[in-house]
Amino acid sequence: MKKIILLGLVAVNSIFAGTLSLSKVFSDHMVLQRGESTIIWGKAAEGELVKLQFRGKNFTTKSVNGLWKILFEPGLAGGPFELKLATDSKKVHLKDVMVGDVWLCSGQSNMAWRAGAYAKNVQGMENKIRLFMVKESAELMSVSKADLNRDVKVGMSWSPCTPKNSVAFSGVGLNFALRLQQDIDVPIGLIHCAVGGSRIECWMSENELLKEAQTEKLMRNFLNNIKAGERFTANRSIAALYNTMLKPLIGFKIKGVLWYQGEANRRQGSQYKDLLKRLISEWRDQWGQGDFPFYYVQIAPFDYGKMLFTSNQLRESQYLMQDELKNLGVAVINDVGDWKNLHPKNKHDVGKRLALLALNRTYGKKEVLCTGPRVMKINFQGKKAIIEFDQELKIQKGEELKGLELASENQIFYHAKGEIKGKVLIVRADEIDKAVAIRYGWTNKSADFPLNLAGVSSLPVSLFRSDRWKE
Repeated sequence: MKKIILLGLVAVNSIFAGTLSLSKVFSDHMVLQRGESTIIWGKAAEGELVKLQFRGKNFTTKSVNGLWKILFEPGLAGGPFELKLATDSKKVHLKDVMVGDVWLCSGQSNMAWRAGAYAKNVQGMENKIRLFMVKESAELMSVSKADLNRDVKVGMSWSPCTPKNSVAFSGVGLNFALRLQQDIDVPIGLIHCAVGGSRIECWMSENELLKEAQTEKLMRNFLNNIKAGERFTANRSIAALYNTMLKPLIGFKIKGVLWYQGEANRRQGSQYKDLLKRLISEWRDQWGQGDFPFYYVQIAPFDYGKMLFTSNQLRESQYLMQDELKNLGVAVINDVGDWKNLHPKNKHDVGKRLALLALNRTYGKKEVLCTGPRVMKINFQGKKAIIEFDQELKIQKGEELKGLELASENQIFYHAKGEIKGKVLIVRADEIDKAVAIRYGWTNKSADFPLNLAGVSSLPVSLFRSDRWKE
C-alpha cells in the first residue's frame, strides 16, 4: 500500500479568498437528502453575496471569512433538477441533481471491495442510484493543532450508476441499493468512504479517543511515533481517516450509515462493543441528525489461528451491540463466509441483508423479514441443552447442524448434535454426563463452516454461548 506521510497544516486566511466555489461533495448528478434541511457550503470573496436557486425557491447568504453556507429544504424525492449558485462575479450551475436518500458506506476492506461482476446488474439504474467515492487519504490534525475547513478529496465525483462507473465501487453498497430499489421508488445516493485494513480507531476523532484510558494510550503512542518521524500507511493512521475522509463529509445530510469493519480489531474482541458504541455516538453527534439508522455487518468466521477466540468475542460484541443504542441493526453472514478467505466473495447477500434491515426498520416494510432467530432462553437437562428461540428454526444446508459444542464443569467442549423442534433446539453430546455450557459457532474446525442454523426466512442464527469462560 502506498505510504502516506501525516503532515500538519498551517492556517492561512488567504486560502479562502477568491471567487465562488463549492465543496467537492456537491456536483452534477448528486443526491440531496429528502426530508432534511440541507446545508450547502463553499468559498467566496469576503462579504460577497451568494444566491442559491433550487426547485423554484431562492436563498441568499453572505461570505464570512471567505466561507459561506446556505440552509434550505430540498423537498420531496424526485429529479432530475438544476441547482444554481451565483455571486456578482461568478455563476455555478449543477445539473442532473436528484432528491432521495443518501447512505454512507464505511469500514475496511470488505466494504471497500470492488463490485466487479456485480456491476452488470445495474443496467437502467442511472436515475435510481448515484455514486460518490472519497479518495483514500490520511492526515493527523494534532501535529500542528490546525483545524482548517478542509475539503473532501474525491476518488469519483457524483456519477450515475452505470456498469462502467460502478465496477470499482463498494460491492456491498451497490447490492444494498439494488435490493432497496426492488421495493422503494426513491433515488439512492451512496457515498463510498472505506479503507482496507483500517482499525475502528482510524474513524474516530482524536478528541473522542482521548476521553478514555485505553484509547488515550493508543492515541498518545501514535502521536509520539509521528513526532519521532515514523511513517504510517492510511489504514494504521489513528484518527487520521476521520480527519481527512469523514470529517469533510459532516454536514452533508444522510439517511443512514452502512458499516462493515472489525477484522483489524480482532485482538480487541471483548472491547469492540464499547468502541463501536463510541463511534456511532460520535458520528450521530457530529452530523446532528439524531439517531439516524446505523446498520452494520457481523464479520464472517475465518481461520484466525491464535486469535480465533478473540475474533469470536468480536463477533459476539457486534451482535450484542444492536441492543445498546437506538436504530441499530446487524447483518449476520456466518453462512456465506469463507473459512480460508478473509474477503468472502459473496457480497450480494451481505448487501441484501443490510437492505432488509433498512426496508423493515427505516422504510416501514414490516412484512420484510430482516433478522434470523435470536436466543431467548437456555436450560440444561442432563446431557442436553435446550435452547428456545423467537422464530421457527431450520437447517439451511445439509442434514446435520454444524458448529454445536457442549461442555461439563471441566470446561472441555465436545462436538454435539442438534435436533430442531419448531422454535426449540435440543443439543446433546454423549461424551459428557452433565451439560453446563453450550456454544454455537465458536469451534476451530473448518468442517463446521459455513454455519447452517437459520430461521424459516433463511436468515442465519448468530454465534452464541452460555458461558463466560476464558479461552
